[in-house]
Amino acid sequence: MAKKERNWRALGAFAGVVAAAALIGSVGMLLTDWGWYEGLQKPPFTPASWAFGLVWPLLYATIALAGWVAWQTKPLPLTSPTMLVYAAQLLLNALWTFLFFALKSPMLAAFELTLLGLVALLNVVLFWRINRNAGLLLLPYLAWLGLAWLVNAGTWFMNHQSV
Repeated sequence: MAKKERNWRALGAFAGVVAAAALIGSVGMLLTDWGWYEGLQKPPFTPASWAFGLVWPLLYATIALAGWVAWQTKPLPLTSPTMLVYAAQLLLNALWTFLFFALKSPMLAAFELTLLGLVALLNVVLFWRINRNAGLLLLPYLAWLGLAWLVNAGTWFMNHQSV
């Protein structure tokens, strides 16, 4: 197999893994009681619902591209610490929707999102060491996770008696 073809297949594999994580996470959205969510008090800086539909596909694309760029620079086995951290942040990303929406637990989701943010930050550092561009590609994701944590924690605190 030619190197160019292998490169495109690798990009497709990274895109597929990230898309699978996104789909798994979206199942949590399907299990949501939207009346419950709409009834929650949320911080005034909570993004509009339509923003999530615009932002997440772009973030997922950059997450896949970052993984591919890092792997193109230094093809690591899937069991390497760097690739395991990459997989862990994808898994934690998918888990958050279940905790917040399906289980109706902003508290658990806030704690999990703290862990996700730390793992994503570690992912940025590990990718940065391999290829600066791979690390840079994850910075918008890290920034969005920071905003998500503020919204999640704010929602938890604003509703702590009922949640």
